Amino acid sequence: EIVSDTLDLDCGIYVDINEIPTREEYENPLKVFPNPASNNIKLNITPGTGNTIKVFDTYGRGKIEFAIPSTNELTLDVSAWPKGLYLFSLFDQGSFVKSTKVIVR
Repeated sequence: EIVSDTLDLDCGIYVDINEIPTREEYENPLKVFPNPASNNIKLNITPGTGNTIKVFDTYGRGKIEFAIPSTNELTLDVSAWPKGLYLFSLFDQGSFVKSTKVIVR
C-alpha cells in the first residue's frame, strides 16, 4: 500500500515521485524541434537535468549560451543564423550532460 508520494533515499534526502524522470526523459533530456529548422527552434529540457544550454557551430565555436528558464521550455529565432549544423549542448553546474545536432537551413 502506498501511503506517500515521497521516497526516502536512505541518505537523508527525500524525493517527490513526480521529480524522478522517466527512462526516456533521462536518456534524452534535451529535445530540439523542428529539425531541420529555418525560423524558430523549440527546446524542451527535462526538469532537473541541466541549467545551461551552449550552442556550437561545426568549428566548435560558441554561438550562444543561455540559462534554462524555470518553464524548461524555450524558443529560439534562428532565421538570421548562417545555414549549417549546430550542436546544442546541455550542462548542469558546468558539467556536460547531453548534446543534440540541429540543422539550420
